[in-house]
Amino acid sequence: MQVLRYSTVNNEPAASATDGLPEVSYRTFSEVEALDAYNLTVVDLQDSHLWQCNYDTTISIDEQNDLNSVASAIEHSSDCKVLILLPQNYAFRYDWSWQGGNDYDFDKSKPLKDIISLVTESVLGRLSSFPISLTYGKSKTMINGKCYTSDFSFNTNNMMFQNVIFESMANTITGIQLNDRLFATTLKVSTGADLMMLVSALNIFSPEVAELPKWLDEVSYLNETSLRKELSDIESKLNSLEARKSEIENTLYANKQDKAVLCTKDKDLEEKAVAILAKLLEVPNAFIDVKEEDFRFTTASCIIAFEVKGCVKGLQGRHITKTLHHAQIIQDELEEADERKVKGVLIVATEIEKPLNEREPFPSRQLDLARINNIGIVSTESLLRLYEAYQEKRLDKEVLVQLFSTISGEITIDDAIIRHE
Repeated sequence: MQVLRYSTVNNEPAASATDGLPEVSYRTFSEVEALDAYNLTVVDLQDSHLWQCNYDTTISIDEQNDLNSVASAIEHSSDCKVLILLPQNYAFRYDWSWQGGNDYDFDKSKPLKDIISLVTESVLGRLSSFPISLTYGKSKTMINGKCYTSDFSFNTNNMMFQNVIFESMANTITGIQLNDRLFATTLKVSTGADLMMLVSALNIFSPEVAELPKWLDEVSYLNETSLRKELSDIESKLNSLEARKSEIENTLYANKQDKAVLCTKDKDLEEKAVAILAKLLEVPNAFIDVKEEDFRFTTASCIIAFEVKGCVKGLQGRHITKTLHHAQIIQDELEEADERKVKGVLIVATEIEKPLNEREPFPSRQLDLARINNIGIVSTESLLRLYEAYQEKRLDKEVLVQLFSTISGEITIDDAIIRHE
């Protein structure tokens, strides 16, 4: 068994914990060996020092390149089973900066639960071809009389998986089997003995059965030649279909996550809407919300301040005035010689508990208020349609920038198509 982790210090299991299990080789991510030399490879993401980045961003970690190498090793293996130990709610530290004198340290930090896409997309998205969705919430899981804790559980409603392998005492899912070879758990593994007990509970290692010699396959018997050719053709077709099936499932999952802007609010909506805006405007999704605007885009002549809001009821005047307030804060901070104008744009999901065909249009009085105050309003349905058109090459960045920077009142896909033409 090969265990890959950030550090190989202080992780040897107790001797009694290894009974009936293979020899363990501990390696750092940069030292990964070919997986098929082992029956099992454990990818241990449970080291708080792993979750850090020298740059001022929350979309990557310093060890990303080494983890990409591990992901490639997983992809090109065929027999080795893989167990991924997911992180706990560590503090993600980033922005390595001068602190005065000769001191340097990370200047910023956020708990992983507040930037969960870093875990599920930036890291796990490369290690696993299966999308993984996590929900924050502490729980305890009993395995063979031992209590394991966990800060996260799997949101299986938004995942494709094969089996549930561990369930907490709070009825949350803390371990899953994604396919025949890939397993993942959110349980905290503190020692080598903990790991061995966990691996034993998975029943990954079965008793060895004596294999017949391979040369028997070379002995001609009955219609084996035609059967082997037919079997090879079937396996080739199945592999092709399985690859296409996985591709379709991943695309449908990603599409559903995009469409979630229609029915979410608060932090969840903000993260999804900002991710779409970053792609539309072709900039990194690295904007830091400091409790003012949720996203900002700057051109030579204009600063566009985006506010994101989701609500169970309809569009209200306070949503518009809040957007205006944030735009005015930016305007007040500009130097006197700075002639750029500041434009506020409200991205809003209204009546999120209703299907689209049951939602009311924006009230005319609220649209008038937006036009008077030079605020653009984009429903999340329009945002989704703009993103759809952008991906289909029917819209480009320049048209979208023009839309956001010039139109007051409601901005729709029709406005974009007209300007594109």
